[in-house]
Amino acid sequence: MQTLASTIKSQMAQIIGDFNEVRLPALEKAWGRTVAEQRQFWDHDQISVEYSKNFSIPLNNCFFRAINTKLPKFIEKTTRGSDYVYDVEPIEDKNAFNGTGQSWTGNGFGKCDWHLLKRFEVDPVTGKIVKCFAMLVDLSKTQGAWGQKTVNGKTAQRVGLKFLVGDVDNIIVIHGTVVKKKKYLEFKVEPV
Repeated sequence: MQTLASTIKSQMAQIIGDFNEVRLPALEKAWGRTVAEQRQFWDHDQISVEYSKNFSIPLNNCFFRAINTKLPKFIEKTTRGSDYVYDVEPIEDKNAFNGTGQSWTGNGFGKCDWHLLKRFEVDPVTGKIVKCFAMLVDLSKTQGAWGQKTVNGKTAQRVGLKFLVGDVDNIIVIHGTVVKKKKYLEFKVEPV
């Protein structure tokens, strides 16, 4: 996984550049308005959710192309619980678009152990990604885990993932900084 982490680190500026300069203008063209114009219709409490819905597919495609070109063993294979496979290891991918923070949100379905977790800060006027955080982590080696997966016997729609301070040594930081808070870790986005 260290090779994958190093490759992602070396490609991060290219990935963000591809999204900001090629995919974002195409998305705005498809919308028929700029991100700033589109954003005015989004509920303030749902802005990060709207970014995630609208940006994740083109951003993840930029990500996959850049990494797969360097590491052909990194393949896209979406299942219920993983998004990629590196060599033989399935990897779940999660994006958060609310800048620096402590958690990620996912559905209640079971996930594989390895996770690629990314956070982004988006300029509210240009829509460009200006900062990010990325890490790889094996959840089988952390206290941090996905929250309650069932509610009243049904699969939960949304569950959270947080990491405790003691998990810090089991995280492979790719870009950004991990900050130890009182109980949980905070993941600080930084310019690419």
